[in-house]
Amino acid sequence: MDNGRRKINPQPLTPFLWLPIVIGLLGVALWLTCGCGAAVRDPVVYETEIDFIQKVADEQAERAVALIDAYCECESIVDGEEPTFTTEECEKAAKTIQVIRARIGWHADMMLYLGGITEKRPDKDPPEVDPSHELCPKMSIPDVPVRPELESDGGID
Repeated sequence: MDNGRRKINPQPLTPFLWLPIVIGLLGVALWLTCGCGAAVRDPVVYETEIDFIQKVADEQAERAVALIDAYCECESIVDGEEPTFTTEECEKAAKTIQVIRARIGWHADMMLYLGGITEKRPDKDPPEVDPSHELCPKMSIPDVPVRPELESDGGID
């Protein structure tokens, strides 16, 4: 039934029409989502979160050192070698503690920099980590006989 109106057949959009529209929409979306360069977080809250993380890491490292002192032992030094922990668990705990002690400050500073709280960028590379054997609490030193001429009666000669 034709009531005098002409039917319009929609034609597909050619690339020269839809391509600029898509590029324009992508540009607007990019500008709206990341073009402003402003931090989304409240700087005071973000800095407080970083301080909390740093304090918790320091506290846990110190508690872990106390556990190492109480429950771990190291083997004696032989021929100038560094001491080693007698169990793998103690070695891993000591390595973790040394990493936390050496690097938590660097990571906190980097978070502040990347969060836009400070303009001072930390060094590109994190600090070196001290060897785990520095946390050896007790040394199991083998019994070495003392030559009789070196023994004394307890006083200073």
